[in-house]
Amino acid sequence: AIPGIGPVIARSIVEFFEREHNRRVIEKLKHHGVNMVRKAEEAPAARPLEGLTFVITGTLSIPRQEMVQFIERHGGRVTGSVSRNTDYLIVGENPGGTKYQRAQALGVPMITEEQLREMIGA
Repeated sequence: AIPGIGPVIARSIVEFFEREHNRRVIEKLKHHGVNMVRKAEEAPAARPLEGLTFVITGTLSIPRQEMVQFIERHGGRVTGSVSRNTDYLIVGENPGGTKYQRAQALGVPMITEEQLREMIGA
């Protein structure tokens, strides 16, 4: 028996993996880069950025898309332009003038990448 699931489901899982065809399909998927293991960081226990909206300007230590995914995994939302609904502007190196100036004009708090990580306890 597999803890947490019933005997019928457990048997179905075992039968699935007993079939050679299914094992070959899984190997092909792995060979083509499909990752079937969920990383712990992809499912954080808490979502400390829930309900917060961020805008990013400047160069960060990781690619921008990775930062967007990081923020979203922790409950936040990322938009492309600063507005009254923006909670924080994340400022990297060489920030763009328009986003920075708009945030200043609207009184949007500006934080660094490090301060963002502190917000989530990383």
